[in-house]
Amino acid sequence: VGGLKVPDDVPSLIEKVNQDLGRKTVILKEFQSNIAPYLQAADLVIASGRVAVESLLVGKPTVAFGETNYHGLITEENFEEAARTNFGDTGVVLPAERDRVAKDLILLLKKGRRTKQRSVQARAASYFDVKMVDARVQRVYENARVQTASPRTIPVLMYHRVVEQPPMGSKHGIWVTQEQFRRQMASLAVRGYTPITFCDYRRFSEG
Repeated sequence: VGGLKVPDDVPSLIEKVNQDLGRKTVILKEFQSNIAPYLQAADLVIASGRVAVESLLVGKPTVAFGETNYHGLITEENFEEAARTNFGDTGVVLPAERDRVAKDLILLLKKGRRTKQRSVQARAASYFDVKMVDARVQRVYENARVQTASPRTIPVLMYHRVVEQPPMGSKHGIWVTQEQFRRQMASLAVRGYTPITFCDYRRFSEG
């Protein structure tokens, strides 16, 4: 099910498999605008990208197999790694081992609906929560804007203490006097530096 454009060799390969087996085992549905009924009916879903996400969200055992990567059954252990490749659709191409894929699928199909997916379903629901996704997208835009508008780093001066008079018995001397601080600020001003607050920086990063 799926694929806006089916590769030319896929229909003939499916026909050959069905002929060899003597029954219609593989059925090609091509592109479907509503995949929910197929996901609900499935014992096991092999998918990548958005379809893998939708399958995980409805609690189906999901094998991530896309254009670049094969992750096998999505579990708590490999969820993060699979999510980084959009469940097999992006990243460095790592060709799948045919025998491993076949072995995994046969084992999973034998287990059928007994494969426990509740924890992975909850993980997917949390990871793809619209507010969480919105926050991640917003951070990407903010970082891009800051890097574009201000490609140079912003120097940060860290002061432990600014005091009126040098403290008595200070072991580490991690302080400056108000007069020293005033002179340092004046020196920075002469050099063309403009101090900002964290509120200033936040307003800048938000546009």
